Amino acid sequence: AQSVREALEEELNQRTIKICLDEYERVKEREGLKQVSVSTLMYRLRLFFTDADTAVGALSPEYCLELYENVQVTNNKRGQRISVDLQRNALAAAKMFLGWCHEKKWLPENPASGIKPVGRKKRGKPQLRTDEAKQFTSYCLARADLGDHGAFGALLALVMGLRASEICALTQRDADDGDRVLWVATDGGKTEAATRRLEIPEVLRPYLYMLPLPFSRLGLLSRVKTLCAKAGVPIVTPHGLRGTHASLTAQAGYTGGIVASALGHTSYATTERHYATKEAVTSGRTRQALRLLRGGAE
Repeated sequence: AQSVREALEEELNQRTIKICLDEYERVKEREGLKQVSVSTLMYRLRLFFTDADTAVGALSPEYCLELYENVQVTNNKRGQRISVDLQRNALAAAKMFLGWCHEKKWLPENPASGIKPVGRKKRGKPQLRTDEAKQFTSYCLARADLGDHGAFGALLALVMGLRASEICALTQRDADDGDRVLWVATDGGKTEAATRRLEIPEVLRPYLYMLPLPFSRLGLLSRVKTLCAKAGVPIVTPHGLRGTHASLTAQAGYTGGIVASALGHTSYATTERHYATKEAVTSGRTRQALRLLRGGAE
């Protein structure tokens, strides 16, 4: 028994965090997690576990707390402190990973289970106000007339509420039924609800020839920021344009189910928590109540 124990201890000492992370990554890929999600997860884990050569058996609650404290003072490539959201996400990923290590019998317990996250996460991204959204739309339509692919991508985010990843994954095949219908995330999205069939507004149909767009998510992000500056509106991201879409539709009085479905959310709670502003939700509910009181259909 003593020799078996010593052999197990030696194995744990040789099993480094890097070895465990590599196996964990393969497990997530076999489980069918999207590659972009796997990459994000591993980025967060490597942000937390900076010394990959440490033996997994050496991880203690005190050491994990020290690792989390180091994350809180980590700077990004621009020399700025990383966001509280990223700090907390890194901790959550570490807890999940260490829980998996515990299940594999590589750890007697989850040494990070007792660590409490620090700071408050931000909800949502900066959005455009109504007049700003109109101004931005007019500018992007003019640019799209000149063949600006970035302007068309920005319009897909603002007018249809698509994710940047969804926009950049679109192909000519996804424009269906005489360019009246758009199939989104047909190869799988963040959730099952992400796969959806949307009506293409007539104003966007002339620009569908630009699909697929010749850049990545980061390319779209850069182009949207440039378009905002040239249009004379506050700088927002594609995610912020998607949030603007959610706020405008909620404010217009569309029901929560309709807004959530268009955005590819399984629940309106997600839409309300992260996308539509509180004012827009309140205004929309007021419009819905008045519509019902006047005998209109919901």
